[in-house]
Amino acid sequence: MIYLTGYIAHDGSTLVNFKADLDAYEGDHIHVEITSEGGDTDHAFAIYNRLTKSSKAVTTIANAQCCSAAVLVFAAGTTRVAYPNTTFMVHEFSSNSEGSTRRTRRAMDQQLKEQLLYAKLLAKNSLLSEQKWVKLMNEETYFNEREALKWGLVTKIL
Repeated sequence: MIYLTGYIAHDGSTLVNFKADLDAYEGDHIHVEITSEGGDTDHAFAIYNRLTKSSKAVTTIANAQCCSAAVLVFAAGTTRVAYPNTTFMVHEFSSNSEGSTRRTRRAMDQQLKEQLLYAKLLAKNSLLSEQKWVKLMNEETYFNEREALKWGLVTKIL
């Protein structure tokens, strides 16, 4: 079992530790248990890419909290399991962009592209459309494991 817990750090530590755990993982089926409030989306995309490009079957398991960027990591599983009493949350991307108006605008444009990609990947791994995920993100939506199962994001509740 690989554990992804806490904040997905922008300093790279979460990604480095996850990559090391994944590279050392033995067996033909990867299990990733996630208890995370989210964090840096760039690193969540990198973890998603590593999991979806693996030649091994991947089961992601949400336990208690799977929010923000962690939802994308969860979506990477070919099987997506949630414990009872798990809270999920999606929201608009946020930014700490500084600098000139032009630089800030470019950063926001890129952020919107990444947010649409996030919605597209959630749609690919659920029954909801990309547009519905965008709407849920814009409304900062909390949902439980039963709703996630109904939406096809969760494939099984433990």
